[in-house]
Amino acid sequence: MNRRNFLKSTALAASMLAGASVLSSCGSGGAGRADTRSVRLVAIGNPADALDPASASAAATYVALYAMYESLAVVIDGKVEMQLAASIVPNGDATRWTIELVPDAKFSDGSPVRADDVLASFKHYADSPTLGSFFTDVDLGASRVAGDRTLALVLKRPRADLVMSVLAASSVVMKNGDPEARIGSGPFRVDGGSAAQGWSLSRVDRTDGRSDVLELQVSAVSEPQARANALTAGQAQYAVDLTPTAAQQIGTRKDLRIDRTGPADSKALAVILNTRTAPFNDPEVRAAAKMTVDRKELVETVLQGYGSVGNDLLGLGLPTYPSDLPQRQRDLDRARRIFTRKGITRIQFTVAEVSSGIAAAAELMVRHFADVGVDLRIQTRDPASYFADTQALFDLPMFVTYYVNRATVSALPFTTGSRGFFNLSGFGGASYDALLDRISAEVDDSARQRLIDEAAKIVWSEGGELIWGYQEVVNGTVADLHDVQIAQSAPVFGDATFR
Repeated sequence: MNRRNFLKSTALAASMLAGASVLSSCGSGGAGRADTRSVRLVAIGNPADALDPASASAAATYVALYAMYESLAVVIDGKVEMQLAASIVPNGDATRWTIELVPDAKFSDGSPVRADDVLASFKHYADSPTLGSFFTDVDLGASRVAGDRTLALVLKRPRADLVMSVLAASSVVMKNGDPEARIGSGPFRVDGGSAAQGWSLSRVDRTDGRSDVLELQVSAVSEPQARANALTAGQAQYAVDLTPTAAQQIGTRKDLRIDRTGPADSKALAVILNTRTAPFNDPEVRAAAKMTVDRKELVETVLQGYGSVGNDLLGLGLPTYPSDLPQRQRDLDRARRIFTRKGITRIQFTVAEVSSGIAAAAELMVRHFADVGVDLRIQTRDPASYFADTQALFDLPMFVTYYVNRATVSALPFTTGSRGFFNLSGFGGASYDALLDRISAEVDDSARQRLIDEAAKIVWSEGGELIWGYQEVVNGTVADLHDVQIAQSAPVFGDATFR
């Protein structure tokens, strides 16, 4: 696999002001044409973003970043693939890792990619409130460069899952670890632009023969319908994250095509049952809520078929997802008995449209809970400020969220346990933390999977996440644009070509 084919993406935020003015300079003729050798892409943006992997939050910025930069490793189609790394090898107890870089990697200025650049990039990310959690177990002071292409990475505790959970999630390499320089080893360089409107990029090697896409214009457009309109009007050749309704309309056009990401590169839509407060500090009540919702109806009605039924666990379609986990079934009689016995007749449900379809799903859940004698009272919040104060969410009994899908081995310590950086439900305890530590330290793949399965069943049975569906990221493109790869929800244009 060519190392420029794929780049990783982190979670996409859901805030942006319209950037339609950028599209005024786009051609209004036919959709994509091979003679242009250019792609105009529209995606949600954030005017406060910088071209820095440590602080970026929106799709438009990520597309530009991952056209510029490469990572040590990436997750593609549910599997880890090496990119800038030739090998990543642990010692016997997974506390020290040796990273060897591929010998031919070069930055856009022609200089070689060195181990110093990797370590400097890691240090930059470790100081970030967004990515710093990935590096809490990495002892960057003790880690050292052992050669131009060799990095000796030292950990504070065993992490047998380092590649999947850390490096494949956050290992973009910048020259000297400096985002201000905007020098990466990806196929494109940034020529100009802003987060408010978008970015103009041009191909570094215009004669490499792998692609006839020589220019990439990333335009920030807030509304999904505006993105769909730009595609159908010929103002853009690629539109990121469309609604199911827009996807169905575009699918009727012979000159356009819909690309679906599948569960591995999807959003997990969830309801948090807060274990810190009543009534969901009771595991029986959490179980009753999980068996109340009609997941199939939610996926068919809200996602209109562009998704998969969820089963209260992250990682569907990715490595380490348990193979024998039973699918949660709706059981109204049992749920009603639990709610009646516990004297629960009303629950406050806080909702914000932080991802398309969440509000509609919440309205359906009101009917689902009414079927078991519970009045679900929706309290609506502004999606723009919903996650601004995460601590405030911890006082709410029941609220919505979404996750970019992550492998189960990575998701469990991130979203559960006392050290979980994004543990919204508060689920965990001393014995469960000890199990997570055993997973982290286990270097044998089969033994580690057995431990993952054990933790997954605990979360499925007792946890505070009701993951009802996986929403595919649906992108639209002109029909003759091919080989646009998807890595964890983000389109990557390394080898994209018109044909």
